Amino acid sequence: MGTTGTGKFEDYGQGGGEGDRCDKAFVAELEEVATCAFYENHEGLPPVGTPVLVKVDRRVTVIAADTNEEIGFLPTEFNYLRACIKSGRSYEGLVQSISERPLLRVSVDMAPSRP
Repeated sequence: MGTTGTGKFEDYGQGGGEGDRCDKAFVAELEEVATCAFYENHEGLPPVGTPVLVKVDRRVTVIAADTNEEIGFLPTEFNYLRACIKSGRSYEGLVQSISERPLLRVSVDMAPSRP
């Protein structure tokens, strides 16, 4: 048994360059949903189709567009969005799916905003 790959950074998903990633849409499952303001204030998850935005504070966060409440945090693989947002990009999307059992889950479908 051995490993596959070329030993290049492309093998680790870094090959496209940050500029390319900033312009791509993505789907993500949010983290720590139960500890965020939306769940605490509404005692439930946002409905499917809720408009959402990405903002950066101490973490890369998804918020409800209409109430500005935190819904959850993006996984660390999306930390590259910090640089994208700092360079002037913004991201918007919709809650794609929710589940309360066996765990609280919120999935979002996001895309770069068009000016």
